[in-house]
Amino acid sequence: MTITSFVGQKGGGGKSTLARMLAVAAAKQSKKLLIADFDLEQLSCVKWSALRLRHGLTPEIDARSFMSLNNLRKAKEDFDLAVVDTRGLADDLTLELSKESK
Repeated sequence: MTITSFVGQKGGGGKSTLARMLAVAAAKQSKKLLIADFDLEQLSCVKWSALRLRHGLTPEIDARSFMSLNNLRKAKEDFDLAVVDTRGLADDLTLELSKESK
């Protein structure tokens, strides 16, 4: 599984929007993908995915919340690409996600 992360040091910089745009483009190319939402206070990607599902929009996008990189790694068997939406913080987890990303 390839991990691509959108990282910034504050909220409101467009990380979630870019993550969703990449996810839709990858899904349209039949990639098995996951949006990993690490912003547990906002969960904007998880909410966006649920809204798409309620309105019957395709392709379906699987978005889940995560608290650790180890939990994301456990999902690697099921997906080609993980698009990571990080928190608006420059902390150790954000650094770890950045290093794991391509």
